[in-house]
Amino acid sequence: MGELIGASQSRQKELSDLPSEATEEAPRKLVHRALIYSQNQQDRMDYPHYRQPGLRITSRLIEWTIKHINQRVKGNEKF
Repeated sequence: MGELIGASQSRQKELSDLPSEATEEAPRKLVHRALIYSQNQQDRMDYPHYRQPGLRITSRLIEWTIKHINQRVKGNEKF
């Protein structure tokens, strides 16, 4: 995680010369948002710690379940 934050900080320094009136999709703002998110969620992103007891770190099963329920509840024949 430290590598990600360090790389993001380096990239942010490189992009700091961009004009401040840049759009929301400007690289400087995207890197800044990613850096802030990474710093704020650092404690939750300790993946080796979660993998050790065998916990899953994917949302695949939840997403599949939601999609399956939506198909049953909101299927084309339901409208």
